[in-house]
Amino acid sequence: MKKWIAGMTMVALVAGCGQALHRAGVVDDATAVVGGGYRLMSGEPPVLPRAAAREAAKRIGVTPEQGARLRSVARTHRDALKPADLAARKAELKDILTAPAVDADRLRGFVTEAKARFEAQAPARLAAAQALRAELSPAQREQLAELVLHGGPQQAKRFEALRGRLRGEATRRLGLTAPQAAAADALIAKADQLRAGGASTRVRTALAGFVRSGEGADLQAATQALVAAAPVEEAIALAASLDQRQRAAIAARVEAAVARRASLR
Repeated sequence: MKKWIAGMTMVALVAGCGQALHRAGVVDDATAVVGGGYRLMSGEPPVLPRAAAREAAKRIGVTPEQGARLRSVARTHRDALKPADLAARKAELKDILTAPAVDADRLRGFVTEAKARFEAQAPARLAAAQALRAELSPAQREQLAELVLHGGPQQAKRFEALRGRLRGEATRRLGLTAPQAAAADALIAKADQLRAGGASTRVRTALAGFVRSGEGADLQAATQALVAAAPVEEAIALAASLDQRQRAAIAARVEAAVARRASLR
C-alpha cells in the first residue's frame, strides 16, 4: 500500500538512493532497490508499480475516471522531469560501473551532481505532487494520510526482510568474497543507522501532512534530508570492492528491470 502512497506524490517527490526509495515505500525487491539508486543518479523519474497502484486505488475508492486522470497527470509530469541528457547520463554511469576498476572520485562526482540536480528540481516535483493530489477528494486524501501514518510498523518488517534478501542475493548471485561481504555489511549498517535515526518517519509524517494540506515545504525538506543522508561513501566502497564481472552483472540486471518497468507505462 505505502508503495502507491509514496509513488503517487513521488512522480518526483521522493527519489533517493535505493535504500531511501525502499524506506519511502516505492520498491520492495532487491533489484528495484539498486534500481532506485540508478534512477536517481541517471536522473530518470521513478516508475510506479501497477499492482501497488491498483491495490491502493481500491482501498481509497479511486474511480476509473480518477485513475485515468491520475495516470495522465503522472505521465505528463514524469516526462517533463526527464533531463535532456538522460541517455548520456545513463551511458556515463554504465561506463563508470563497468570499467576494469571503479574510479571512486569520478563516481563520487557523478553522485554529487545527481544530488544537485535533484535539489534543483524540487519546485517541479512539488508541482507534480500537487497536481496528483488535486485529483483526490477530501475524503480520499484523509484516508491516504491515515494509511501513510500507520504504515510504519509493517514497513519496518518489510525492510528487515528486504535486507536479508539483498544480502542473500548478493552472496548467491555474485559470489562475494569476505572483503566484499564486509563492504556490503557496512552499507547495510549505515542504512540501518539512517532508519534508526527517524529519517523515514519524518518523511512519512511530512507526506501525510502534505496529502492533507497540500503544503509541501516539510515534505521537501524531509525528502532532501533523506537523500542527503544516503550512504554514498559506503556504496562507493562496495562498488570499488567488486570486480568487473560482478559490476557488469549488476548493471545488466538493473538495466533490464528498468526497461521492463518503462515498457509498462
